[in-house]
Amino acid sequence: MKKILLVACAAIISLSSFSQAWEKGDVAIDLYYGYFGGGALVGTYALNTNGEKSVLGPVGLRAQYMVATKFGIGIDASYQSAKATWSGWDEDYINQDYAASYTVTKIKFMVRTSWEFVNTDKFTMNWANSVGYKSTSRLLDANESAVVGGGTP
Repeated sequence: MKKILLVACAAIISLSSFSQAWEKGDVAIDLYYGYFGGGALVGTYALNTNGEKSVLGPVGLRAQYMVATKFGIGIDASYQSAKATWSGWDEDYINQDYAASYTVTKIKFMVRTSWEFVNTDKFTMNWANSVGYKSTSRLLDANESAVVGGGTP
């Protein structure tokens, strides 16, 4: 609910702010926070009802310098992470309790270009592209505890 309220407030502020056309030499800086769906992480969490999930981001920074009235260049950097933890009982193979976690971390650093093909005081429309570095790390950690039955440690 807090995220929906934050997005609604940001939309109202941006719609009510005074706008002007971009000009050569202008600088734009955007701090942003997005929503990360989680992909396989959400599926892992959904299959285990006694699990917990935490998500951060993506949180990022965009900065752009207008080289010309209709063309800008800049950077776009972001960070996001998600973690799910769960525990359970494995009856299929080893008859033992287990605890596990799955963590995904993504870092991006990109060079950004933007072509402002409509650039008026009332309306701006652009086409932006980014290219650069992206790093994703994934970690699955399973910690087995006491063996309770006919399994082997």
